[in-house]
Amino acid sequence: MKVPHDRHQSRRRRGVRVLFIMNARGKRFAGLGLPAGYYENAIAYAVAVFTSGELRERPVGYALELVRKVKSMATEECMRSVMDLMVLRGRP
Repeated sequence: MKVPHDRHQSRRRRGVRVLFIMNARGKRFAGLGLPAGYYENAIAYAVAVFTSGELRERPVGYALELVRKVKSMATEECMRSVMDLMVLRGRP
């Protein structure tokens, strides 16, 4: 017997990515060794992943808290890894 496809159930499970920028300047990432007077971009992109159902059914504070948690997980090692990747790909 074929089970009917529930489009609404499928939509609730779809992944949603929220991209945001992490600033590599300031005290938190001071160990990166950006030279004094460096005024170019010093950022990395981070992502928080939700299901569309979570975003619809939970309060906005839930999404904000997840973004805050992802930002707190970023380390100097993560930022160095992004910097290395940009150099390998020939980006400034």
